[in-house]
Amino acid sequence: SLSSMSLLSQSCAEAARLISDSQEHPLPRLARLGLNLHLVICRHCRRYRQQVRVMRTVLREYPEHLTNVRLPEDFKLQLVNRLKG
Repeated sequence: SLSSMSLLSQSCAEAARLISDSQEHPLPRLARLGLNLHLVICRHCRRYRQQVRVMRTVLREYPEHLTNVRLPEDFKLQLVNRLKG
């Protein structure tokens, strides 16, 4: 849980973690608010969020490319299913 003080002083590392977390599940309201406040002032994190969204979209649209990666089959299947979700 983020305190009101950390909402204003959120670091780029914390913002990057929240951006990544938000791809997997909805963020709690306070975390979302803190991230949005940070994004207002930090163009680097806005760019990072956009890059994460683009990568996720590309991987979701083209999961068959993962079949060329040498990973255990059960791990690849889990990864493909998560990207589709």
